[in-house]
Amino acid sequence: MRLLKVLVVFSLGSATGLVSLSHLLGFVLKKYKKATYAVIIGFIAGSLGVVWPWKEKIYSRNALGEINLDANAREIITGYNRYFPSEFSWATLLAITFIILGVLAVLGINWYHLYKKRANG
Repeated sequence: MRLLKVLVVFSLGSATGLVSLSHLLGFVLKKYKKATYAVIIGFIAGSLGVVWPWKEKIYSRNALGEINLDANAREIITGYNRYFPSEFSWATLLAITFIILGVLAVLGINWYHLYKKRANG
């Protein structure tokens, strides 16, 4: 029963936040369209490093070259080495396919918007 209460509160909070954010975003897009697009593109570009599929972890090391651990005995990651793949595997092909599909989806939505705009005159 306690879990149900938590789920109800979480669902109501999520729905309220979604509705509020969509209204705020709609208002900001109407009032400051170019600046809002610039901010959204900045967020997307800034997050590319996080979702980049080809990266190696860089661990924090002590003077002996051993990997440092945090309080929960997990390795401490200080950064990533990002790279382009040197050989093609199915995972690489799949990642590139989804990157291309994402770009085409964004361009397709823009082309559709421009088509509808011209059609409605």
